[in-house]
Amino acid sequence: MKTGIRFTCLKNGDNLLGQNWEYKGKTGVEAIQEKLNTMFYLVDDLSIDYIIDTLYIGKGSANDLYLPNTGINGDLWPVIERLQQYQQLSSKYNKKILIELEFPTDVTEYNYQQYAQYAVDVIGKFPFISYWQIMTTPEAINKVTNEYKCPPGLYVQIIKYIADIVHTNLKNVKIGGPGSFDAINEYVNSAYKNSDKQVFH
Repeated sequence: MKTGIRFTCLKNGDNLLGQNWEYKGKTGVEAIQEKLNTMFYLVDDLSIDYIIDTLYIGKGSANDLYLPNTGINGDLWPVIERLQQYQQLSSKYNKKILIELEFPTDVTEYNYQQYAQYAVDVIGKFPFISYWQIMTTPEAINKVTNEYKCPPGLYVQIIKYIADIVHTNLKNVKIGGPGSFDAINEYVNSAYKNSDKQVFH
């Protein structure tokens, strides 16, 4: 049996940053880093296999994508530094990392290729992360537009785009998502052939 535990150091930073507190005689970012060291140590002591966390992709005013320093006082502990510490500790304790990758807006036919390509770029930068889940609730409904957060057909296309490229370059990395039976059905059933017998969706 495989076991996993959820951290939120990538997703949220730590809400204690910026406050007057200490951990093992350290304060500020050093205290948070020491706390993360302890978290990995305890997870290893409990023989838990996987560390689960979330990365949110950000979107700038010029439609550029980036990894933001999310969370309260996140800028005090940049996400790249957090990822570097995850890499060091996962290597030290031989832990697998599973990252949920979330997109900044609803996925549409106009932005899905941009989001898929940026996801490929992020995954390529952090090959020590063995498992990536693309979105957590693509089937969620936007209460304003009454549309899917990511329509089923587009969700399959995003997963396929990412997996095809990543698996060519990073054999040890696995790409997946939440339950997607309806999405796969919709995608497969939308297939048609053009006059040259090429299949499109």
